Formats: sequence, C-alpha cells, structure tokens
Amino acid sequence: MMNQYPPRFFLSAQTPLGFVSRLSLLADPDRFPQVWLLKGGTRAKRSALIVRLAETAEESGQQVCRVLDPLAPMLLEAAFWDGFSVIDAAGPHPIEPRYPGAVERVVWLGECWDEQELAALRRDLIAADRENTRLLEQARRYLGAADTLLGDRFRMANEATDRAKIERQADRIAAQEFSRPHGDVREGVCLLSTTDHACGPVADAMESLGRVVLLEDEIGPSASHLLAALRRRGGERAQRMLCGYSPFSPYERLEQLIFPDLSLGFFTVNERLPAVKNPQRVINARRFTDREILAACKSRIAFHRKAARQMTLLAKETLALAREEADRIEQLYARAFCPERFELFCARLCAELPEG
Repeated sequence: MMNQYPPRFFLSAQTPLGFVSRLSLLADPDRFPQVWLLKGGTRAKRSALIVRLAETAEESGQQVCRVLDPLAPMLLEAAFWDGFSVIDAAGPHPIEPRYPGAVERVVWLGECWDEQELAALRRDLIAADRENTRLLEQARRYLGAADTLLGDRFRMANEATDRAKIERQADRIAAQEFSRPHGDVREGVCLLSTTDHACGPVADAMESLGRVVLLEDEIGPSASHLLAALRRRGGERAQRMLCGYSPFSPYERLEQLIFPDLSLGFFTVNERLPAVKNPQRVINARRFTDREILAACKSRIAFHRKAARQMTLLAKETLALAREEADRIEQLYARAFCPERFELFCARLCAELPEG
C-alpha cells in the first residue's frame, strides 16, 4: 500500500485558461489542522525554506510529499506530512488565511530584506515583472491555440469511439479490483503532467505503485472516457482516489487515476505522456475505435496534430523566456536579501515545527 500521494507531484499548471492552482487543497482544516502560509521573499527563497522544513521533518521520521512548481520544477510550491502543510502562498494565486492563528500561520520572509536596497531597485523590479507577465500571457494564448486544435482532434476521434464498449471494460476492471470498500471516498486532485513533457512526477507516481496500467491513446477520448468510468465506479464502491487532470483541460479531463489503497494506477500514454515503467497491463485505444470512421478524418487529424505541435513549441519557448525574466527578478531581489538573516530565520522555523 502506498501513501495517498506520490512523493513528488504538481498541484498547479500553466494552462490555456492561465495559471491554475489547487494549492488551497493543502489548507483544508479537516486534513491539515496546522498550515504555514509563506509570504514575502522570492519564489526561490520560499522554496528553499520549504526544502529545509521538509528535510527537517524527514529527519524526525515523517513521510513527506513535495509539490513542485510547474514553472520551475526544481523549486517547491509546498510540502506536507501528517496533518501539517507548508505552502508558498504568494502569487500568482495567493492564499489568504481563513482561520488565522487557529489553523493557519502566516510566515513573512520580508524581515530578511534590506528595504532601502529594495527601494533603489524598484524601477528594475517593476519592469522585469511586467515583462514576465506579458510573456506568460503570450504563452497562454499559444496554449489556447494548441488546445483548440487538440480539442478538434479529440472531437473527431470521439465520434469513432465506442462508449458502450468502454463502459463494459470499466465494469470488468471494477469487478476485479474494487471488491472491498475503503470508506473514505474523498478524492485528491493531482496535476501530475504538464504541457511540456515534464514527466518526472508521473514516473515517481508509477514507481510508488505496485501495479500500473497504461492506456495507450494518442488522441485521448478512449483513455479519458475509461478513466471517467473507473472514477464513477470507484466512487460507487467507496474507493479512495487520486485524480490527475490534463493541463489542457484542468477541470474536466482525466489523464491519470490512482487508487492508493490498492497500489494501482491507470496512466494515459501518448506523445506528450511517454511510458516510463513496464506496466502490469496495456489497454490500447484501438479496441474501442471504429477505424473506418477515424480514417475519414485522417488528413484533418494529421494537420491538427502538426499545428498543435507548433503552438505547443511556441508556448514552451515563450515560457522559457518568462523563466529568464523570473530569474532576473530573483537576481534583483538577491541584492537586497540578507543570507545571514535568512539562515537564522530558517533555523528558528525548523525548531518550531510541530512534533509528529
């Protein structure tokens, strides 16, 4: 049996809708009676503090889950363990305390700054932030164009998909796997995949599971419908589930579905989501697809695929430029950041961590 969450994963993504974040799930007082919300400082410094706290917790025997920053996966957005979470609560989607003092504690990193030095950098900081914002918006438009093209491919393939056959497949899997209810049917949400082949967290999730089923589907409707059908049956049979959504449809379309109590996961595999582990089983979309209907759309599907690749590549290049501006902001703030104060600040907070 695995922990409810993989050791590393995303709870945010850059999407055609803009930046989507579900970090607020880690501030649920029913699951996390103690929450630290980090404010001030820079993204890198907040991440460094989260890393220090997570390592301190692991040294005391806690099983820590790390949430990666989708715009810079080497950084952390959050970490959590045994009723406690620490979250980067600054932008682009800030989190404010609902129960300050009772549940949340706001941790302000601003005391590590030299405010006079910051004032001297004001003009450069504002210019870099505006350019970063402009580039992120441009990337969002490219992703929106890619999403439109991919959505058309999805609709064409969907017309050739046998939904009844998918439902029967879901019934067979449920009968084999969901025999014992586990009581807690509350779903977790996990944006495991991103738009630019960042499959490290997917590999981590697969490695943390005893059994992996790959759903080979280049276009997506068969895998999406099968995952949705399995989620319905899992809910009906009180199975705990972890739902991984597509960054192109972060509120609707599943790409991964994990049953932690069964140590079982279903993962979509395609050009963007390559297989990273030898599976227990592979289910290919061909078994649910009417090839004659799909063949009639073959040239249009191929054109949309090529155009979507180009838009996705432009989005990836633009996001790389945005990351350069974000790095410039970090470098400017670093001039006004006092390492000695920060070190003392980290040490004090590590000593104040709640005991497990």
